[in-house]
Amino acid sequence: MPLQMAIKQQDGSVAEHVLFEGRDYSVGRSPNSDIIVNHPQVSRSHARLNTDSENS
Repeated sequence: MPLQMAIKQQDGSVAEHVLFEGRDYSVGRSPNSDIIVNHPQVSRSHARLNTDSENS
């Protein structure tokens, strides 16, 4: 079952992302990130999300 993530942007808009099990997602300011968060307090490679249900 997919997960949903919503991120409020600085301009007030909301970016929604659907995350599927069994996949890793990178989060950060980098254009190479799966989930881009354009905020000065977020690093280029800020976090990695693991959606593997085996390691919950």
